[in-house]
Amino acid sequence: KGVHSYDFTYLSYAEAGLSPEDAWHLAYYVVSLQEAPRWNSSARATYVEGALPDSLDDPRWNGVEWTDVRLRNVVSVEGTWAAPPTVNLVSLQVLFNDEAVAFRLRWDDPSQDRGGSSDAFALLLRPAEAQGDVITLQAWPYVGAPPLDICSWSAETGTAGEVVAEGFERGTPRRGLEAALHSAARYDDGGQWQMVLQRPFRRERPEGAAEIASEGVTAVAFAIWDGGTPGQRAVSSWVDVILAEVSQTNRR
Repeated sequence: KGVHSYDFTYLSYAEAGLSPEDAWHLAYYVVSLQEAPRWNSSARATYVEGALPDSLDDPRWNGVEWTDVRLRNVVSVEGTWAAPPTVNLVSLQVLFNDEAVAFRLRWDDPSQDRGGSSDAFALLLRPAEAQGDVITLQAWPYVGAPPLDICSWSAETGTAGEVVAEGFERGTPRRGLEAALHSAARYDDGGQWQMVLQRPFRRERPEGAAEIASEGVTAVAFAIWDGGTPGQRAVSSWVDVILAEVSQTNRR
């Protein structure tokens, strides 16, 4: 009851000249391109000896676990979207050695924007002195919010740096960065940014910088700006990066 009947032969482009066999081959190919989601509230890191990979194509990334993290757009005080959502997830892999962590990240973006309203990314760490917990970054910063350790990158400059600040915005990668970070990024023709970002476990600058637990759990979050939609900022909840169990079993 209430179900409409459709002529699916017409909807399947039967007049395009494809044989039934070719149509099935095409359907199977499209299905093969799909990936099952890997939503998780934690990301397990893999230990490697020696220098961490500084490129996207380093073979040591092969086989490292991917974790998908859902993003939500900032909303106005009236509860409406600040801008139409265009970025809704970021995927990450994590490698670490005895000194630092390397994050490999990717997210879909409909356009590559490098101008004044550029694509931008931030990985956020909670400073050691921060108290309490924040589930979402949609309304950040709230009254009395603790400072965040912000590791940010901008497509405009192509560089990454770090600062501790109470709030974060698209301009963060272009101002007030107190420490440089190693990064490499590229935009694929299919409409996807990919990035490698390295961060030491601990550092003296910026003042109040968060410490990544070399044998434990560290909470991180993400913010992504789509330069093609200037009013948009997509943010995640906190994700636990787990080094403890992996480090005990893989270190020699």
